[in-house]
Amino acid sequence: MNKELMIKNAKNKFNGELLRIVLNQINDYFELAESNYKIQNKYNVGDDVALNKNHLLHGIGKHTNIINIFAERGIVSQDYFDDVSNHAFCYESAFWSVDKEISLKEFIKNYSGIIAKYNDNYEQVPYGELDNFVEKMKNVDHWLWTAESSMEIRFMPSLARNINQIGFIVNTENEIAQRMKKNSVFKNDFNKEYAYEFVNEKDKFLQEGFSADFFQRADYIIFGFPKNCIEGIIVGRLVENNQEYLNQIKQLFPNCYICNLDGKVIRI
Repeated sequence: MNKELMIKNAKNKFNGELLRIVLNQINDYFELAESNYKIQNKYNVGDDVALNKNHLLHGIGKHTNIINIFAERGIVSQDYFDDVSNHAFCYESAFWSVDKEISLKEFIKNYSGIIAKYNDNYEQVPYGELDNFVEKMKNVDHWLWTAESSMEIRFMPSLARNINQIGFIVNTENEIAQRMKKNSVFKNDFNKEYAYEFVNEKDKFLQEGFSADFFQRADYIIFGFPKNCIEGIIVGRLVENNQEYLNQIKQLFPNCYICNLDGKVIRI
């Protein structure tokens, strides 16, 4: 990767104190990427994967062809290359947050369901539990409730659709990674004036602000994380049953385990 190009593009976009933050993030990325840091695998085939607050998840949607890019540079915003995106958010990498100790199986079940809204409240209804939610609503004073698929299943492998087949589990327990994780641009402790510099659709965003439900479940990290922070690869049902593809993934990510939608390790 061309560090000088990353810095040049950052300087073309940002200035002042925000530029300093972005450059520090880039420097931390390269320091970690070029170190001997390696996550130790603690699993055997058949084990259940456990998540905690040091973990972040990232999905690539249906674009499985870009897995080779991730194998080379990790999870980094393409905006720092001469390839500015037209995404709603820019110059950051999006991850799904883990806010407590939880099994991967339960985490996947939760986001594979729906997001229900009633009386200005949002509720995550896990996969297969819609009937329980409907029963609960019998005792809630409401005019109507609405539901939509979770934002996670639009990018991550899930129980709800077979379109997306590849997801990544990122481990941020490393000291440098912890420092990088703090630069999550839409969290409450990040300068809101700076946060708007990472938004392409500013008019729409200024109306909705940071109150959208998915912001509570996501981290938008400036720049991104190097490959040696990737702990595991989550695969959907189609890839799980494709031994040739599993072999290709293992060759690209030899230090990572591969797990399925049941949250179980299928390759080490």
